[in-house]
Amino acid sequence: MKVNIALPNAFSRTYAPTGNPREIIWIGDSLRDTEAQPISATRFRQPYIVDPISQYWLAAGLIEPTITRTTYIDEFGSWLSICGPIQNSAGQVVGGLRVDFRADYVRQIEQQVRNRLLTAYIIVFIWLFILSLVILRVTRPPAA
Repeated sequence: MKVNIALPNAFSRTYAPTGNPREIIWIGDSLRDTEAQPISATRFRQPYIVDPISQYWLAAGLIEPTITRTTYIDEFGSWLSICGPIQNSAGQVVGGLRVDFRADYVRQIEQQVRNRLLTAYIIVFIWLFILSLVILRVTRPPAA
């Protein structure tokens, strides 16, 4: 999987549905490719019993791209996740791709965006203020 090359702070996994709606099997896992192989890495075709909260968005991810609206906490930390379907050449859904981001990383990116937008707003405000002063001065009738 090359997702973690483009997004090094993303942890991607692929999964497939089983006959049981409360269970999936993990297929691919970017954490398996790391040297350390953290405890959160999954084994190939490892069954996973889905909790009621995750069941909805993992199942929805087999239909269309789905994002968790809020962060959630599990035994490995706090996360924000995105799921989407994987289709074969005939267009049939054969599994799903799940990409997890640590919640602190997402908050850090959000703060960086806020800071850059604030800087841009301040620059635009100053530029508009100076421009309005110039326009007022140029359009003022000449003194008699």
